[in-house]
Amino acid sequence: MYVSGYGLEYLVGYDAYAQNCTIERQGGFINNELVCGTRSGDIGWLNGNSIVNQDLNDFTSFTNFNIEYDLDIWIQLQQVNINLWDVLVADENQNP
Repeated sequence: MYVSGYGLEYLVGYDAYAQNCTIERQGGFINNELVCGTRSGDIGWLNGNSIVNQDLNDFTSFTNFNIEYDLDIWIQLQQVNINLWDVLVADENQNP
C-alpha cells in the first residue's frame, strides 16, 4: 500500500517551514483545527499500526501492519478532528 504526505498538503496548504499547526499556509481550504500536519517526518519505520476502519480491514484482510517512511520530508499528522474525518489506521498508542 502506498500513501503520500502530499494529500494533506493539498488540504491545508503549503509551507515548507511550518513546524506547528498555528501558522496560516498558502493554498489549501481546510482549517488547521480540522486537520493539520507538519514537515517533521523522518526516515524509518513505524511498527505495530492497527487498522481501525472495518472496511479497510475487510479489504486488506490485515488487522495491523508496519509503515516505512522513506523520505525525510513527510508531513506527519499532528492533529485531526475525528468528528469530521474517518480514521483508517492508528499507531501503537492509538493515535490516528
